[in-house]
Amino acid sequence: MKVKINDIGIVTIHRIANYGSLLQVFALQTKLQEMGYSVVVVDYVPERLRLFNLAKKTNLKQPIKTLAICAKFIIHLRSSIRVSRFIKQNLAISPRRYHSNNDLKKYPPKADTFITGSDQVWNSTHNACIDKAYFLDFVPNDKMRISYAASFGREDVESSEIEIIKTYLSKFHKISVREKSAVKILNDANFQDVSQHLDPVFLITRKQWQNYLSKSEHKNNQKKYVVIYEVNNENIAPLMENARKIASIKNVEIHFIKTTQKSKLIDECDKIYRNLSPFEFIDVINNAEYVISGSFHGAAFSIILNKTFFIVYPRHFSTRLKNILEIFNLTDRVISEDSDLEHMTKPINYNDVNNVIEYENAKAIEYFKNNLKHQSAEAN
Repeated sequence: MKVKINDIGIVTIHRIANYGSLLQVFALQTKLQEMGYSVVVVDYVPERLRLFNLAKKTNLKQPIKTLAICAKFIIHLRSSIRVSRFIKQNLAISPRRYHSNNDLKKYPPKADTFITGSDQVWNSTHNACIDKAYFLDFVPNDKMRISYAASFGREDVESSEIEIIKTYLSKFHKISVREKSAVKILNDANFQDVSQHLDPVFLITRKQWQNYLSKSEHKNNQKKYVVIYEVNNENIAPLMENARKIASIKNVEIHFIKTTQKSKLIDECDKIYRNLSPFEFIDVINNAEYVISGSFHGAAFSIILNKTFFIVYPRHFSTRLKNILEIFNLTDRVISEDSDLEHMTKPINYNDVNNVIEYENAKAIEYFKNNLKHQSAEAN
């Protein structure tokens, strides 16, 4: 039986309970398919992300700790089921699942070109290592390697890491990163021909995203609300504090999109959204009067959907947020101690922002056309 060879294989962080991670790969796949490419999302799930690893930490000699781990396991199991459902329904996922770079080398996915990105695929802290698979080490030498909007997630990289990274990236046909800081990191490492592109979620227009919301089962309660979206526990307190101020000024409810956070402050909200699908997540953002977040993709979807939004920087990995706000000239959306929230709640003029999105999308399409090929095109 002849195995189909796809035009493109996408390697990214996708099988985790994070709306941004799932939606960025969905957006990249969708745009490439719109352009006529056949796509496979390589189902690479490194050992550290496997749910089974959490269960292995249990110890009967530590019953309290074991009970806490079991409770966490159940929460993550529910999230895993939700993630798996979205992937099955919406991603062109590879038939084989891989758990290591060696797995990928032994049974390489079938594609002519491999793309790594977006999100923090090159963040060794986030990934607990320099993950060779995200640097496409497994790809045979007769296949093309490129990146699209890949991120280091930080301002700089240790010199010891740079030497390792250079070895892998020297085999790339073309390199695209998401942040200006990543361009500098690679320029300093003597990679001069580096492109910068927006996160893949911007490849899909506001109207297109809103069309997908017909798949959402979320029912809007018709009450105006400010919604909080955060993925880090440490940032919940300042977000809640400012959400209360916004709610008081504009007489709106406080809603919270919950993933795996633990905080008693969440219970103060008028509504808590649990176990949302990725499309339901967008729906909640879309229906909000205001959005307050410390999340990159919280900001990204607020921008795409033209929402009035507010940002509180997290303590770690805020580079991504700073960069996207600079690109769209929206740095005034960051809340500080002397911020005038009454003024900030006024609608944002999105004319220039939408023009930037349109320009960046055209640039992305040109990047794909110049650096990808597909069999159907060659046949013409």
